[in-house]
Amino acid sequence: MTLTEHIQPLLDKRLTVALAVVMLTGVSPSSAQDHLRPEGNPYDPAAAGYYELVGTAMHEAFDDNVRVRVLSDSMFAPQAAFGVKEDHGKYKLFGLVARERMRDKPVPVKRCEAAIDAPLALRVVQVWKSSLLAARYRQPGEETVVNSDGTEFHFSMRDGGQELAGQAWGLDSKASDVIPNTNTAALIGIVATMFNACLAYDATLKWLLDQQVSQLQARLDVEKQK
Repeated sequence: MTLTEHIQPLLDKRLTVALAVVMLTGVSPSSAQDHLRPEGNPYDPAAAGYYELVGTAMHEAFDDNVRVRVLSDSMFAPQAAFGVKEDHGKYKLFGLVARERMRDKPVPVKRCEAAIDAPLALRVVQVWKSSLLAARYRQPGEETVVNSDGTEFHFSMRDGGQELAGQAWGLDSKASDVIPNTNTAALIGIVATMFNACLAYDATLKWLLDQQVSQLQARLDVEKQK
């Protein structure tokens, strides 16, 4: 399922097409690290300045019923948040997209939601947790990626009373370069599918999300055994 096939639903729901482009082209195999980098949650309620501005606008992403979330921040597209939330055993994908890029003042936020099967939702939660627990800093000899004009992805979740958080980033690349041959590229691919499914959850997207989650979880499980 291509980005082009989703342009019209995006327009119909008046969500930002530019964000979809960033989400689907922000990471290439040559520029993405193979693991998340640990970080404190920059959108913590105690944050100040720019992060307070974005965190306040995206506050719904930090509600108690949110199981997992990711906030994307690009210099060239509106800020956005996506994730999975649970209410009384029922799960939904959700999306929040700023109507324009926030710089020094809050702007209105567009929303989308779609019900998701509980088993698949729980597997999304698990792959999020596995990715965050595998987060580590760059080791000596590993390539350094300088994120000067790309997109930052801030993943986080609550687990057993603690907050897990990790960052990934991607440099601008051609759409043809988006191949999920790194763990972070695969994780961001899951986010892109969640974004599309939030707008119109159907059997094809359910199958795609299921496949993406299974493949990444299998890779993470293998790496954990090393």
